Amino acid sequence: MTEREREPEPEPEPDGRGPHLRAYLGVRLERSSSDVGRGALLISQRCRTRAGNLSLGAVATMTDVAALRRANEVHPSPLVTSHLSLRIPGPLDDGLFYADSTVVRAGRARVISAVRVTDERDRVVGLGSVSSDALMGQGTSHQRARGPEEDDDFYVGRAGSASDNGVPIDDFLALEPGGEGEGRVLFRMPFHEILRNVNGVLHGGAATLLIEQAARQVATAADPGTETVVDAIEVHFLAPGLTGPFLASVRPLSGGSSIVAEVEASDLGNGGRPVALGLVSLRRGA
Repeated sequence: MTEREREPEPEPEPDGRGPHLRAYLGVRLERSSSDVGRGALLISQRCRTRAGNLSLGAVATMTDVAALRRANEVHPSPLVTSHLSLRIPGPLDDGLFYADSTVVRAGRARVISAVRVTDERDRVVGLGSVSSDALMGQGTSHQRARGPEEDDDFYVGRAGSASDNGVPIDDFLALEPGGEGEGRVLFRMPFHEILRNVNGVLHGGAATLLIEQAARQVATAADPGTETVVDAIEVHFLAPGLTGPFLASVRPLSGGSSIVAEVEASDLGNGGRPVALGLVSLRRGA
C-alpha cells in the first residue's frame, strides 16, 4: 500500500474552509455549564489502531480542544497549549465520551485546567490536566486565520459519526521507519494537511498522536504477538511545527510488563527544531 493510498480522504470543516484533525477524528464541543468546557468524541475505528487498541492521542485531542476553548474564555490574550497530561487506566468501548475542563488557575501568563473524561453514564474513566500559555508577543505562527466566531459551527448537541468510515490511526499517520542509533528508534511522519490546526501549524493533538504511535510501534516490535496498551501520556509542547516532515526519536525503558518511552518530536523541514517532548506509559497485555 502506497503512502498516497494510506492518506485519509479529507473531510471539510462544517464551514467548508478545509479539513482539520479535530473534525477528522470527530471531536466536537458541547455547551455545558458556564464554568465548564466540554468536548465530545465518538470512539470507533478512527480512534483505534489496526489491532483495535484505543489511541490515547485521539482522546487527548478532545481534551486539548475542550481545555483550550475554556481557557480562552477566561483569559484576555490568545492561548496555546504548552503541556498536556492524560491517564486512562482501563479499556474504553466504542461509544460517546466527554472531556469536561475546569479552570483551576488563571494567571497573567498561564491557565491551568483540570479535565475529567467521562462516558455516557457519567462514569469517570480518565483524568488529565492542561496548561495553556498566553501569547504576549507579535509572532505570526499562532495568529488565528479566523475570528472567534468560527467555533460556533463546531458546537453540536451530540458528536457526529465521523469515525465510522475512516482508517485506523496507524494507517492515518503513516509513520515511516527512520533507523536506530544510540539507544533510540526513529520514525518520520509526513505533514499531512489534515494535521494542521486553524493557524496552519501542527495541531497539538497531532503531535500527541505522533508521540504515542511512535512509542507504541517500538513497544510492539520489542514483543510481537502481544497487545500493547497505552494508559498514560504526557506531552510538553515546545514550539509550533511549521514545515515537516516530523521526526520522532524514541528511547524505551522496559520494566517487565510495563514500558515507559521518552519521545522527542522535531520538525525536519525547519532545521530539526524540537516541537514536543513526551513520556508514554505502556503495558503489555496477553
